[in-house]
This record gives sequence, structure tokens and C-alpha cells, in this order.
Amino acid sequence: MEFYEIKEGVLAGLTESGPRHGGQWEADVFPAPIPLRTKVGVCFPPVALVVETGSGFVLCAKVLEPGEPEAKILGDALIAAMVEHRQVPALVAVRPGLETFLAPLGGMLAMRVEVSGGMETLALAWKSLMARMKAGLP
Repeated sequence: MEFYEIKEGVLAGLTESGPRHGGQWEADVFPAPIPLRTKVGVCFPPVALVVETGSGFVLCAKVLEPGEPEAKILGDALIAAMVEHRQVPALVAVRPGLETFLAPLGGMLAMRVEVSGGMETLALAWKSLMARMKAGLP
């Protein structure tokens, strides 16, 4: 079984700055709702989305190059959100199959990574993002 590989030094700024701990996030990877031109041609590239459960605030939304495993894309997005917002959530809800891959990251940061069937906040944020992308809005 593969696990998320944490690159040396990537969490240094986060752990040295004494991030806040707490809150619950929801995270997943979706195919882009419209075809986009990427380095590999025109395709529906993966979009990583991380939201704060209580407020619905989008912490990270990234369109990525296709070809990388979804769990790696999601791990990178989670780290980007943690570093940018200087916060480590107490819990990250993900869909089945991603929790085991992200377990090392959770263990390093005292963060629970659990499967959630609902993730209603993430679903609402994704619908909004999808509508904006289809309309050509930033």
C-alpha cells in the first residue's frame, strides 16, 4: 500500500510558526467541469478542493496537471491550505479510499483523517465553483 510522501522541509514553516489547531475541513478531488488546455493537451484536469466545514470558506481550489494520483493531489492541496492559513484542522473528512493514503500526514500533525459520506459543505462549494468555471468567471 502506498502512503502520501511528505517532502522534507515542506512543513517546516507550518510547524515552526505554531499553527492553530482545530476545526473541521472537507477535501476531495474532482474532474474539471469544462475542458482545459494543459501541458498534455485538452482534457478535464483534476481540481482539488478544500473547504472549512462550519463556514463553507474555500481554503484551497487548485486546477492541476492530470496524471498524478488523486490522493497525492489532495495531500498537496491540504498542505497548501494549512501553510497559507497557518492552521491544522482537528479533522479532515475525505471520501473512502483516501483516508489510508493520508494517514501519515494526519499522524505527523495530530490531525484525524476520516471517511465521511456526506460532505455537504464541500458539495455546495463544488457546485458554486463549477458554475463559476462554466460561466468563465475567476
